[in-house]
Amino acid sequence: MSPFRRDRARGNARDHLPDELHAQLVAEGLLMLEERLRGSITYRRYREAGSNEWVRYRRNPIRGAIAVSSRRFLVWVGGGKHIDVPLAHPLRPAVEVRAAGEDGVCFAYTAETFRTDRTGEVEVVLRTPRASRVIEVLTLPSPG
Repeated sequence: MSPFRRDRARGNARDHLPDELHAQLVAEGLLMLEERLRGSITYRRYREAGSNEWVRYRRNPIRGAIAVSSRRFLVWVGGGKHIDVPLAHPLRPAVEVRAAGEDGVCFAYTAETFRTDRTGEVEVVLRTPRASRVIEVLTLPSPG
């Protein structure tokens, strides 16, 4: 039995990975999986191309998951991939991983680094009792 077996009786699709994605991560060597997490996403000086809306500051509640395999890390927010970066990719250091209080993990990045049609700063904070372990795993030197 997989140590990453999940009980689907609780939660919803917005806070856990779909079975197909979970299977991909297990095949890659799943190191850590935290699901059914609560948190927030914060946008600062944020704008999407083609939109007249400019967001000076907005924080929204979210539910999500964090997964780390031997190849990549993924942050799932509201039913979709928000961050999906190979550990050895040159853009990996563009996502800052740090503590957010005692039980939170903050993933901070500049929007235009990943999408040229967006500008501004984004912070995703997810709360988990294993926050310090997530941070430790993601701040180790990358493979390769």
